[in-house]
Amino acid sequence: MATTVQRSKGLYYGWIIAFSSLVIMWITNGITLAGLTVFDEEILNFLGGESGGDGLRGALKFRDLITLFASGLMAPFVGAIADRVGVRPLMIIGFLLLSAGNFFYSKIATLNDIYLIHLVLATSLACSGLVINVMLVSKWFVAKRGVALGITVAGTSLGNAALPQLNAWLVAEFGRRTAFAYTSIIPLLLIPLVLFVVREKPEDMGLVALGADESDAESAPSLTGMSYRDALGTRSFWILASIAMLTFYSILALLSHLFLHMREQGFEPQVAASGLTVLFLLGLGGKLMSGVLADVLGRRVVFV
Repeated sequence: MATTVQRSKGLYYGWIIAFSSLVIMWITNGITLAGLTVFDEEILNFLGGESGGDGLRGALKFRDLITLFASGLMAPFVGAIADRVGVRPLMIIGFLLLSAGNFFYSKIATLNDIYLIHLVLATSLACSGLVINVMLVSKWFVAKRGVALGITVAGTSLGNAALPQLNAWLVAEFGRRTAFAYTSIIPLLLIPLVLFVVREKPEDMGLVALGADESDAESAPSLTGMSYRDALGTRSFWILASIAMLTFYSILALLSHLFLHMREQGFEPQVAASGLTVLFLLGLGGKLMSGVLADVLGRRVVFV
C-alpha cells in the first residue's frame, strides 16, 4: 500500500526538528566539552592535595583523549544502529549516560575514576551528539539542508559559550561536588523533548522532506539518500573525516586549556570562563553564516 503524504501547511515541522537538535547539541556538547573545563582547577587542587595539582594536568587531560577517541570509534557502530532502530532511543540512552557521568563526577576520588567516567561520557556523545543529530535533521531536508544543519551545529557553540558561565557560577556558589550534582539534572530535561517533539522522519507525520515534493522540484537539488553503512565505504567520507580530525585537533586543544591558562594569568574564574564564551560565540556566527552561504554558493565553494 502506498504511503500517503501531504504538504506541510504553515511552519514546516522540520524546522522544529532542527531547533530541537540545536537544544540537544547545546546540552550534550556544552556539558562534556567547554563546560567541563571550568572544573579543572578545583579537580586538580583536590587530586594534588598540598601540591595543588602540579604535574597532574597532563594526566587529567588524558580524559579528553578517552572521550573523543572512544566516541569516534563508537560513532560508526552507533550510526549503523540508528539506521536500524532510529535515533530517538539512542538519544535517550545518551541523556541518561550523560546525567550519570556528571553525577559520578561529584563522587570522584582518583584519576582512574575520572577515566571510567569519560568512557561513559564518550558513549553518551556517540548516542546523542553530532552524528546522530545530523542524521536526524538530514532526513527532513533536501532544500535548505545547509541552513537546517547550520542551525543544528550552532547548538555546539551556544552550549560551549553558555555552560562555562553557568558552571563557574555553580562552583562559586555551591562548590565542585554540588555543582556536578546539579549539572547531572540538565540532560534529563531533554528526555521529554525527544519523547513528545522529535520525530524520526517526515513520513511519520504524513509529510515529505522539504524540497522533495513536486512543488519544490524545480528549485530543489536532486539528491538521493545514503545509509550510514554505505557512506563508510566511500573515499569522500574518509577524506572529510580526516579534515575534521585535523581541524578539531587545533580547536579542542585551545578549548581544553584556555580556562586554566587564563587562571594562571590572574583572571578570576568567571572572567576565565568568559574567554570560552567569546571563542564560541564567534564560532556560532561562523556556523550560521556558513550554512546560509552553503545554500547560496554551494557546499564545495564554502568549504574551500
